[in-house]
Amino acid sequence: MAYTKLLRVIDAIYQRTEANQIAWKENGGDSVIANFSGASVRVSTYGGDYFLRLESDLGVILENISDVQLYEEGHQIQARILKDIYEIARRKVLGVEDILDGLLSEIEPSNEIPF
Repeated sequence: MAYTKLLRVIDAIYQRTEANQIAWKENGGDSVIANFSGASVRVSTYGGDYFLRLESDLGVILENISDVQLYEEGHQIQARILKDIYEIARRKVLGVEDILDGLLSEIEPSNEIPF
């Protein structure tokens, strides 16, 4: 199956997700969603596999692909990227970095010299 444009979409979403340029939102359970003009992208996990679904504004599924499909068709890099997109977006949605920063500020020893 020809996934040329879909592979480009996966690559671009990964780059923009890493650069914190996509507003991901929680979509219930193990799913995150980002809305764009004319479409939304949902990335989810189930049973250890990762899925990307492209939907129109009307909720019509336009594309649906898994990391397993990508891997089996020789697109191992995008299969791994799909997992990374989910993990990065999920951490952002849940505020993991902010929580870790707050925790570290409370539990790490202070470098200040008490006087």
